Formats: sequence, structure tokens, C-alpha cells
Amino acid sequence: MKPLKIGIVEDEAPAARRLERILKDSPFEVDVVLRCASVEEGIQLLGGHPEIDLLLMDIRLGDGTSLEILEKTSLDIPVIFTTAYDEYTLKAFKHQSIDYLLKPVDADELYQAIEKYFRLYRSQTVTEPEDKTFTYKERFLVKSGNHLRVIRKNEIMYFYSEDGYTHLVCGNGKKYLMDETLESIIRLLDPKEFFRINRSMIIHHQSIENIETYFNSRYTLTLRPVFADTVVVSRERVKDFKDWLEG
Repeated sequence: MKPLKIGIVEDEAPAARRLERILKDSPFEVDVVLRCASVEEGIQLLGGHPEIDLLLMDIRLGDGTSLEILEKTSLDIPVIFTTAYDEYTLKAFKHQSIDYLLKPVDADELYQAIEKYFRLYRSQTVTEPEDKTFTYKERFLVKSGNHLRVIRKNEIMYFYSEDGYTHLVCGNGKKYLMDETLESIIRLLDPKEFFRINRSMIIHHQSIENIETYFNSRYTLTLRPVFADTVVVSRERVKDFKDWLEG
């Protein structure tokens, strides 16, 4: 699988370094191939439409905004905007925007945005597996006391993380501890069957018992087996969630 080629447009050196550290620690195979810190430099470096899969762009730069770069270069590259300001939201989404993250950027939120990139551009991205025999994971190895057990995909209803631990829950209500993170697990699952509804839970569509509207344009879900806490589809994932249900 080829690495995801990322460009970073950020005029604050500490923020740029932090983004690179987050990307380095991510569950994705990425390669930062371009960095620039101003509108002028961005137009110069991106004007030739370099081979980049995804851009991380701070909106407000020292000599203008990164939106000017997009407008003057006619770039057709998906963008995750990172900024300390929220007044550019509507303008940002007129471009090929994946997400709009407020600083300081949260690592999990950035990983979720990159996951969204894979869902939206999977058929086009160079990170698509080169091996045409690739199949999604069918079995997971879990801990059961002092033993290990293999759980088949069709037994799984949902995964969730709590207090730094990842759990797998089966249709019979049994819960198992896993070594993997949700970030690594979601990449192994068939996106037609599983969906990450928020930063702490991945569900199978068959686990959904009921869907109710919730404040701030979100949804709450009743799952089977029943989950102890309120299960909320995060606001930024609502549209993708509805598309997934219809898909």
C-alpha cells in the first residue's frame, strides 16, 4: 500500500511540527511531501499541481489566507483545514474540504478526518491496496481471561474504547479486550458493514435497534446488545452516517 502523500500549509512552526508528530504517530502510512508557510510560497509550490493526495491547511497565514492559494491555483486536492478561527467555515466548505478542525488540533479528530478522506476518495486514492486479492479482516484475536479466542466478523456488533482500552462486543453480549486501537481497527473493516460513529465507538449496522434525534443535529442510538452509556453519533459524522445507512 503506497503512503498517503500530504502537504502542510502552516505559518506557525510549532503548529507545523505538531501536525507532523501527530501524523507520524497515526495508524496511517503517510508521507509529508510538501511544507509551506505563506500564501506566496503556497502559490509558487502548489501552482504546478504537484502529486499530493491531501492538504492540511491553516486558513489564516501571515500574508493572507490559504483560501487565496486554492482560488489562484485552481487546485483539485482535498483539504483538511486547521485554524484558530471559525469565521471561515462557510468559505472553506466551498472548496474540496474534508473537515474544519480548530486549533490546537486534536489527534483523534485529525485521524477521523483522514478516515473520512479514505471513505470519500477510496476509489481514487493511491493508498488503495495494490494487491487485488486484498480482503477485509474476517477474524479478530481477543483476550478471554488467560486465554486467546478468535472472533469471527459476523459475531461482532460493535467496538468501543474506554479508559485507554479497546473492547469488542458480540451479539450474545460477551465483551472481549483487544490490543488494537479503534484507529487501526477501522481500516481493517468493510466500510459497508461497519461505521465509526464517534471517536470512541465503531458499530455494525445490524447492532442498531433504534435511532432518535438529539440536540445539536445529532442522533442517539439504541444498540443491541444494550450499551450502558448514551450512544451519540457525533455532529461531524451525521451526514456520513446517513449516507452509510442508505448505502
